[in-house]
Amino acid sequence: MPEQPPLPAEPDKIVMARPVPALPYAPAPAKPPAPIELPALRRDHAYLDLVLILTVAVIVPFAPSLLMLIVVANSGLPQIGPLTAVFKWIDVLLVGSIAAYLLLRHTLPSAAFGLRSNGLGLQALWSLGALIAGYAYIAGSVVIILAVLALAPGLQKDLLHRVDFVQQMPVTSLIDSILLLVPVAIHEELLFRGMLLPYLRRVVGRWWLAILISSVIFGGLHFPQGWLGALQITGLGVVLAICFVLSRSLLAVTIAHFVFDLLQFQIVRLLPDMQDLLQNG
Repeated sequence: MPEQPPLPAEPDKIVMARPVPALPYAPAPAKPPAPIELPALRRDHAYLDLVLILTVAVIVPFAPSLLMLIVVANSGLPQIGPLTAVFKWIDVLLVGSIAAYLLLRHTLPSAAFGLRSNGLGLQALWSLGALIAGYAYIAGSVVIILAVLALAPGLQKDLLHRVDFVQQMPVTSLIDSILLLVPVAIHEELLFRGMLLPYLRRVVGRWWLAILISSVIFGGLHFPQGWLGALQITGLGVVLAICFVLSRSLLAVTIAHFVFDLLQFQIVRLLPDMQDLLQNG
């Protein structure tokens, strides 16, 4: 009997591949804006607040003295006496009151103006970096000023005007210098870097333009020191503004501002002794 052929094996079950639904694309989370960019503040409110800051804290306090210097011939340099520090503390109270009003009105965090208590060690390092950057800028600007004076000797009168201004400062007493420079640093940094710079950024939309505008205003208000002084201080304002934006710390630039001015006072105080030493061999 012939052998029967084997029965075909049961075919394997056919497995149908089902397409896997594509997962929705999830982009990487964007970095949240820094508080100093005032992201929650409406732009029309920012315009109104900026007008308030410029009017109450800049135009009203500074414009009369600047107009007197520009319009009145031979008006002389502004007098700097013991009451100057008192007036500067009044400026601090004025600007601080405006800052507190704006923070409360819009429920902004204090970090919106660079006022923060976290990372104090890092803020101190930023102040050192801002100080070094400031002196590096000053060293470069002095070279440029000397070159300009060599090409345009007529500007020497403007330089002498600034020397006369600096000599009126209380450089002979360390205590008097500190009493003057502490409110100066607090007032100018809170006004120009802490408030004016973030609001300008919110209005114009660009940090570089906000830095330029705030620094020009900052330097222009130092016009009593002469054209060269105003231009040099404008550049210093750019340096401080960049350090403020990078560090997001008002404390850092305030400390750097104070130490910079204090060291400048000590250099001015020592200049006569150094000249006598060089002349007498």
